[in-house]
Amino acid sequence: MVSGEREVVDVAAGILHEAERRYAIGIVPKGTNATDLIDCGTFDVDAFLDETHLILDGATLQYCFEIVDPERHEVLFSWREWGHHMAAWANRIYPVAERVGSAGSICGCPQCASSVQGEWDYLDFYDHHNLERHFEGDEAWRLAFLEVVRRKVELFGVPCALPTTTA
Repeated sequence: MVSGEREVVDVAAGILHEAERRYAIGIVPKGTNATDLIDCGTFDVDAFLDETHLILDGATLQYCFEIVDPERHEVLFSWREWGHHMAAWANRIYPVAERVGSAGSICGCPQCASSVQGEWDYLDFYDHHNLERHFEGDEAWRLAFLEVVRRKVELFGVPCALPTTTA
């Protein structure tokens, strides 16, 4: 890691940790040994995304991360289900009228303008191959987010017995 990057990762880890505490969830690297699987209806995905603007595809979420609740049960999303949440959130935050004609994508890259002429749907957030059409630097973003999550676990541990209050 280049000098100064560790401090940035530490700050990002702290911000993510505080958001997780507010929503009584934790995002941890896959294999952190969540105890059970539970339905994803247990936390307010939209409110969490509103605060964090966490843009992540369903495949990366399922293969690289676990979302755990206060009792360390894994909150399970299918790729399609996460894609639906992301698309609905992105369409609300980045309306078509604000995207099409300017850049047409979250990242603002001109090559995406022709690929998004309407609202996003779950396939746009299904896996990183679909997401990278709309989000320039998706691979770097995914790797950076994984580093932030790993560092957050180093600094704060695996979430358990989180407060159950929400924002």
